[in-house]
Amino acid sequence: MMSSPVAELSRRLGAFLSLIFVSCNTLIIMTPTEVIAQKYAIGDTFMSGAFNITQSALNCTTHSAPCQFNLRTGCFAGKLCPPVVVFEGEISGTIEMNDCDVGVMYSFVNHGSNELGVAVQHIGGKYGAVGVAQYGVGTCFCYTNSKLLCGQR
Repeated sequence: MMSSPVAELSRRLGAFLSLIFVSCNTLIIMTPTEVIAQKYAIGDTFMSGAFNITQSALNCTTHSAPCQFNLRTGCFAGKLCPPVVVFEGEISGTIEMNDCDVGVMYSFVNHGSNELGVAVQHIGGKYGAVGVAQYGVGTCFCYTNSKLLCGQR
């Protein structure tokens, strides 16, 4: 059976476009059938879109003070950290982030082995903090002047 021109065009456009076809004063809207989401390479290499951070990468001077991490220089030499940061290993407690990339919505994923979880905040906690349970995800937005806004929803 031969397919119609509209069906053939719809098949070729796939899930990326909506097809609008007007015929005989009738509007037919064909919408995508697949959902497209952002997908990242996970790891600690230059091309990673989701960067793994272990305890050794954090600046933890004492056990009582919060650990610190620089989102501008902490992942790669000469490249900003990607928008997804994955905590791995024996990480818990408060982690203070600095030098975020303005306009980026960061996702912090806790894939750590410690069930206590982590709290992510701008240095000093001035702009809120987000708690990230073990295997959970928290989000923060980097506003002007590299303010990491981490208020709860």
